[in-house]
Amino acid sequence: MAAYDQYGMLFKSEIFSDFKLTCNGTTIPVHRIVLATHSPVFRRAMTSSFKEAREGLMNLPEDDPVILEKFLSIMYRGTYDDALFGKAQAPHLTTTLPLKKLIGFLSGTEAGWDLDMNERKALDNFHCTNDIDSPEGMALAQESLQDALYIYFMAKKYQCAIAAVIAHDRFLSALDFCFDKPEFSDQELHKFIEVIDELYSNSIPKDILRLTLCRHFHRFTDKRPDVGQRFGALATDLIKAHPEFATDMNSTRYSY
Repeated sequence: MAAYDQYGMLFKSEIFSDFKLTCNGTTIPVHRIVLATHSPVFRRAMTSSFKEAREGLMNLPEDDPVILEKFLSIMYRGTYDDALFGKAQAPHLTTTLPLKKLIGFLSGTEAGWDLDMNERKALDNFHCTNDIDSPEGMALAQESLQDALYIYFMAKKYQCAIAAVIAHDRFLSALDFCFDKPEFSDQELHKFIEVIDELYSNSIPKDILRLTLCRHFHRFTDKRPDVGQRFGALATDLIKAHPEFATDMNSTRYSY
């Protein structure tokens, strides 16, 4: 973790910066050594004969600058600040794991990350003081879910294994927080359906996040069959659009 303690001081800093990322009106100073060691995509852009390498500037017009900043925070700090859990105080424990294992996760072959919420809170120093019964708590949880999902997609896009693992764990922590809610409105269930739709629209079959989401959903609906029945009635369009969601739910039924 020592490297992240040092890199963290350089996050968004012009000090020793030798490259810039531009993203929809936002310019972020970065450091080749940090990005290139985390992402082969950035490494190629920063060290090849491409224009980006010569000019020290790379434009990312398809990315969201807010999500990009959180994604870069993982490369520099080993974690990122979150609407629900607040400011992370230390790097995620994942930063101590062998690179080979992280790369396995990125390729979709490592499924051993299904930790319960207390374990993940210990790993990432989450400090959640929000009340899930309050409208504010649920809104922050939904924002946290959405951010983690977008960071996960970005991690896959730029082949940054550690960001994929951390976003995966943060997604499931927010999911567990949501599932602690005693009552769910139809509107809240529709929000959850939107998250599933986005995940299945932007990931490959048998993606790790798909399968771990399904396992967590089984745990929840086994405790709350009433909510599971309501979800099923509301999710008919989702299942028509993504029949593989039903397949994944069936295949993970007894695997949690």
